Amino acid sequence: MWTKRSGSDYISGTLGERQILCRAGLNDTSPQLPRAAVFGWSAFAGTRAEGAPVPCLLDLPNVAFTTAGRGAIALALHLAGIGPGDRVLVPTYHCPTMVAPVVRAGAVPEFYPLHPDATVDLDHIERRGHDRCRVLLAPHFFGYPQPMSRLRQFCDRFDIILIEDCAHAMFGTSDGRPIGSWGDFAIGSLAKFFPVAEGGVLASARRAIDASTLRWRGPGSELRDLYRILEAGAAYGGMPGLNPLLRALFRLRGGPAAGAAPAAEAPVEPGSVPLAAMLAEYDESAPQARPAHASIWLARHATRDRIVARRGEHFRAFARAMQGVPGARIALDPATAGPAPYVVPVRVDAAEPAYRALRKAGVPVFRWDRIWPGTPRLEDDIAPDWSEHLLQFPCHQDLGGQRLRRYIDTVTRFLAGRDAGTGTGSPEMA
Repeated sequence: MWTKRSGSDYISGTLGERQILCRAGLNDTSPQLPRAAVFGWSAFAGTRAEGAPVPCLLDLPNVAFTTAGRGAIALALHLAGIGPGDRVLVPTYHCPTMVAPVVRAGAVPEFYPLHPDATVDLDHIERRGHDRCRVLLAPHFFGYPQPMSRLRQFCDRFDIILIEDCAHAMFGTSDGRPIGSWGDFAIGSLAKFFPVAEGGVLASARRAIDASTLRWRGPGSELRDLYRILEAGAAYGGMPGLNPLLRALFRLRGGPAAGAAPAAEAPVEPGSVPLAAMLAEYDESAPQARPAHASIWLARHATRDRIVARRGEHFRAFARAMQGVPGARIALDPATAGPAPYVVPVRVDAAEPAYRALRKAGVPVFRWDRIWPGTPRLEDDIAPDWSEHLLQFPCHQDLGGQRLRRYIDTVTRFLAGRDAGTGTGSPEMA
């Protein structure tokens, strides 16, 4: 059984974000560096690129919006008739929110291993037996489109429902078809690609989607969502002409000051995140509700070409900078990444001290180290290595310019300048 390693998927800090970024060498006269896309006038900037637009999950014929990707998984399982005793194939390398909907449905997660290129080990599934498995959840990790035609054939042959997990891949194609179109259902995460406060999507090119079980949370939720969108936009300077006014209004309402960092998180020790806590966290996300209309509207109207172009540029810049950094490398071939990656996956030899040092400095970094209780160690599986050594660095569209250069420089200096004996950051960055 795997256990929880120290750390979190989220950055934290006790200083204001401007102070943190100054320490990390990231601050300039531009707005501070956000860890995800934030609202601003630039969300609607740019013109359509020449040629056919890059396919988007939201363009599939059947679409329903949820509060998060986990809610989309829950709705897909409901529509598939999954219940107590059913078995659902899920990867050993995962975010707990991929597994929680399965358990909450009363089903049993059946873990499968991954090849080093993040593809599903179908040979293992066939050897292990799949006669009682009704669903296969197959992710496009980090925004790298996985080959789906063989998975479609496998699921058709054994009458298994295929859920294409596009939480990391809102745009692109797989085996010549638009992303998400291979699965019976496809799930996505709006908040990973658009400047929204929350949101997920369940889509399908093959099945109708009955979203009648999703409840509307009322006008209070709508206003809170809009408030969060505008507050983040103002905090990061996304609305020139309105930023000072909005910041003043938010201060009067008692919200966090513009640029304030998220609340600090207590370190999590190995084995200290029980199943009940993971399920409670999942329940708090209101998986059976609809997102606010503001988030849906932004996802529909934000300039997609800008999102695709800038994410691709930022990913490639990060990948170039990682060449030759000792003890670290891009985990998957950058040439095979999709047109709009979610993150840059970096395999780091001494990941634990690097992760702690980066978080302490307030540098945006994610890590999937919270492993679902009971996840097995399987032969020739890349998942245990990635859980320990893989760090994920954002490359979203609201990075760029001098801030992006300083961000990349900070990360590469942390990874290349660690003291071999202690694994700490270089003196000037500590």
